[in-house]
Amino acid sequence: MNRKRKALRLLLIMAVLSALLVIPAYAAAPEITQNVPNTYMAVSGQTVQISCTASGEEVSYQWYTTNGVLEGQTSATLNLTVGPEHDGLGLYCRVTNAEGTVDTATCALTVVTAPVLTTDLPASQSYLAGDTMTFTCAATGKDLAYQWYSTGSVLVGETGPTLSLTAEGDYN
Repeated sequence: MNRKRKALRLLLIMAVLSALLVIPAYAAAPEITQNVPNTYMAVSGQTVQISCTASGEEVSYQWYTTNGVLEGQTSATLNLTVGPEHDGLGLYCRVTNAEGTVDTATCALTVVTAPVLTTDLPASQSYLAGDTMTFTCAATGKDLAYQWYSTGSVLVGETGPTLSLTAEGDYN
């Protein structure tokens, strides 16, 4: 019985000690759980929204371009109105907590400029059957492409700045 009593006492002491023994939890450096896209294309003047998320306690976010820090961009989502000066830059987010720092991948940003029409099509013109109708669209911009439409339908093969058609009836 003495042996059982000693064993019971030892178990009780071990239980009390294990309850008092607190193993501290160690915080970990952040880890990226949602990365940024590899590429992003935006029109000049558009607001780019790119997000990342990270695990870890009390993380902070800071967005950068390959040219340096983006002041005021300190949330998980970047909101940046882009212009031609942003074309070709890399965007990434640095996530930090007390235990360390990690960067997202770099997102290659392409900024294009919307074309600007320099001529308008006439509001109205009159044509007789058999007349050649010629319309010209002039625009400025980079890598322009044209596609002509008639009442919402694509005119197949008409992809240049000038459209010439033969009037099939009288048009006003």
